[in-house]
Amino acid sequence: MRATGRTPVSSSASATPRPSACATCHQPTFAINQIWLQLVLLAQDPLAWFTTLTLDGDLAVATPATVRYRLLHVAGRITRSSRRVTLHLDAAWPWAADLAKAFRRLRALPTPA
Repeated sequence: MRATGRTPVSSSASATPRPSACATCHQPTFAINQIWLQLVLLAQDPLAWFTTLTLDGDLAVATPATVRYRLLHVAGRITRSSRRVTLHLDAAWPWAADLAKAFRRLRALPTPA
């Protein structure tokens, strides 16, 4: 492995806050930087929960960038008809089966009370 000058980041969900996540924290007051950090951390929670609850195999341990690239950047439609929710994806897309399985797992989760 060659040195690139960047800090390595592991692929676990806890590694999501990268060292560069606060690179834009350059505001003159501490309060604004503190709010920015809270927003960055808050934005990471939905993807971490989605990965934990719905994915398996190599996608369950993939980096957030990989999950976004493979599953969240796809053209698709969610339709409702006769009380059924259907996910329409391009069959030729390489990760269509993984996203369809994740969607089924998400739908199978119990509704919070």
